This record gives sequence, structure tokens and C-alpha cells, in this order.
Amino acid sequence: MTHLAAAAKRIALMTLATLVCGTASAQHDRLGLEGATALDRGRNLFDWVWEPTTLPKAQGRADGLGPMFNARSCSECHHQGGSGGAGSNARNIDIVTARPADAGFTPFGGYAFSYSFRFVNGRFEYRFGNGADDAAGRAREEMTRRLDPALLAQVHEGFRQSPSVVLHKFSTDEAYRDYRRTVPGSHGDFVVDLSQRNTPSLFGTGAIDRIDDKILLNQAARQRLLGMGGRVARTADGRVGKFGWKGQKATLREFVEEAAAGELGLETPNKHQGADPRGPAAAAPGLDLGKDQIDAITAFVASLPRPVRVESESIRSGQRLFRELECSKCHVPNLGGVEGLYSDLLLHDMKPDVRESGQYQVFGTSIAVDPGADADSAARADEWRTPPLWGIRESAPYMHDGRSPGLEHAILEHGGEAEASARKFSRLGEAQRDQLIRFLKSL
Repeated sequence: MTHLAAAAKRIALMTLATLVCGTASAQHDRLGLEGATALDRGRNLFDWVWEPTTLPKAQGRADGLGPMFNARSCSECHHQGGSGGAGSNARNIDIVTARPADAGFTPFGGYAFSYSFRFVNGRFEYRFGNGADDAAGRAREEMTRRLDPALLAQVHEGFRQSPSVVLHKFSTDEAYRDYRRTVPGSHGDFVVDLSQRNTPSLFGTGAIDRIDDKILLNQAARQRLLGMGGRVARTADGRVGKFGWKGQKATLREFVEEAAAGELGLETPNKHQGADPRGPAAAAPGLDLGKDQIDAITAFVASLPRPVRVESESIRSGQRLFRELECSKCHVPNLGGVEGLYSDLLLHDMKPDVRESGQYQVFGTSIAVDPGADADSAARADEWRTPPLWGIRESAPYMHDGRSPGLEHAILEHGGEAEASARKFSRLGEAQRDQLIRFLKSL
């Protein structure tokens, strides 16, 4: 190749690189700006399929998708019944939780599955049950001793600040796939369990976001008078939690921003993108989504209509059975002026088989719980927020991990505070069961 030809080739490559980087940069700058209204822009962002960018970090640009992610767009998971709906089991997120190695670790009357924790001075400080008796004290000391964050971090760096973390499905680094297989399982003195969370529907979440916190506090007080155990979920800073299977987020905007950072690996103003657990969290080169873009996505999600109930005389008998089985004690039909919700948005104790981690974190996005925070009010491993039933006909599978393919199976899976209702349902004849299911599918 002549010097002239080589020079021409270098110029051509430089021009191509400039065009590629310039185009990518321009695309990112325009991202979310298309559309006449915030709702239009939010819809575009919700459906946007993200890819990793190759822009030079010196430009201070964003890196797009990843490095850790579970999906490439919001609608990839939230799609049943349209953008914003629930998702199939194929879109479940994986959570890994460390526990002592002996089978189930239940030497303290089941306290191991009724705990919350704080991260204090480099250690996990556990709280079991009401924390008042000797068994709870022994359980706390044993768990704190055996689950050393520094030791757990040798398996997953996220365990350094939480015994439960998200195990992302994908990474921009192909080698992550082999590492991912090594995390669940036995690791000497401790075991890492794998559990899942199913994608919830977002329809009607704008109405839930507008429910005043006092409504939930009053609802919990009312239930205490009736001898029920429903209680308000609290975030790490003590606010009332309304969103998520554990009520772990206080506002819809926080729920949206957490999902952008944790599920898509996008750097946002208030949340860092999920980090690769094989090494220390690396700083993102720039924001993937700005404040206005998060606001636009939140506005779009808040605009998603609440499901419309199908009115029919044929469902009246099923509605009556719903009350007689006392399902409506937790699945409250109307709450805070929101009609047809069928949820009290409170945490309730479920049976031992319906347990998982309490708080969990996404490595890189979350910070350790402050020692002064109201962490004891967060959901315990055996507690779950009552999911709204509106639109349930389009949100299968059911339960927090999608274990129930149909409504009948989901009802029978209820335990704890709902065990009596589940037993009553099991004694119904086929015709009455069908009536109740038809009523639920009308919501």
C-alpha cells in the first residue's frame, strides 16, 4: 500500500469514527425530546430499546445499557395488555440471599424467616420478631456472627452491604455469564439461595401514588383493633412505602428511577447504574437519563389508566363469596378515594413457603442503611405488601415469584394471616370456586 493510499485510508477511518460518535452523541442528546408533551416523551423512553454506546469517555457521555442489566427496555418486562402491564416468568428478576449453611437454619422457632437487618460498623445487625425474648436474642447473635459481610463479599461484592442482592441476568461482558452460575449454592459455612420476583402491572399506579400516607396509617390502626397484623411498610429513611412487592419504595418516581438504574443499568441523577460484582463499582462516564427524562417516564407511567371493571349480574355471587371468605379484609375494595383497588397496601405475614429476603439491594445503586434509619419497619422475609387485584385477569402468573399459573392456585398458596381464607376456599364446591374466579377476573 502506498503512503498516499494509507493516508487516505486513515482519513476515511477517522471520518467514519467521527460520524459514528457524532451520530450516537446526537441520538443521546435527542433521546426523550421527541414528542409534543411529557407523556409522549415518556412513552418514547418507556419503549426505547437501549444499547451500549462506544462514545469516548473523555467526551463525558453516557455509556447506555449496562454494564449490568435484566432487560433492554421498560416495555420488555412490562408488556401484558400493552406497555406498562405485568410480565411473564421469563422476565422475573433473580435475587440471591446468603444464610447459614445448616438446612433452613431454623433452630430458633422460625425466627430466621422473620427478620430485618441494619448495616452497622461493617456488620449486619439483625432483628428477629419483636426482638424481646431470649430465642430472638440468640438468633440475632448467631446470624450476625455467621454472616460476615467480608466473607460473603468473596462470592458477590454486593453482599458487603446487604445479605440479599439482585443477581443480574445479563452483562455487557460475556464472561459474566460463567461467573453468574457460581453464585447460588453452597459456599462452606453459608449457602446462597436463589429466589425471584415477578414483574408487576403498572396500570393505575398514578392513583396509588396520590393516596395520602395517613390513609395507610389509619388502615393499619383499624386492622390492629380487629386483631389483624397488617402494618405500614417503611423505607430506610422512615417514609411510608407503597410500591414494590415489599412496599420498598415511597413514590412512583423513586420506583421508576430505581428500575432504570437497577434493571436497565442506566445512570440517573439519584441512582447509580448497577455495577459488576466481580470488582469495585466503577463510576459511570455520565448520565444516561436526566431529571427531565425520569420525570417524563414517571408522567407516562402515572397516566396509565386504572383497569376497568367488567360489570355483570353473573359476578354478584362471586363478590359475595369474596366477602364471606374474608378476602376483603386485606384486599380492601376502596382505599383513600381510589375505588376498585382491592388492596390495603400494607405488609402482611404469609406462610413459611411464601418467604424470601426482606430488604435487598442492587450492587452499585444502593447505599448502606443508615444506623439511625427506621430499618426495623421494613418488610421482613415473611411479609409482603397486599397486591392490588384490579386488572388481575391480565396479570398472570401470580404471587411474588410467579409460582401460580392461575388464580385458584394463587388463592391456595396463601397462608399466615390469610390461611383461614384459603382453607375456606378449599372447602368450596367447584361451582362456587368458579363464581369467585369469575368475580376476580371481572376486576
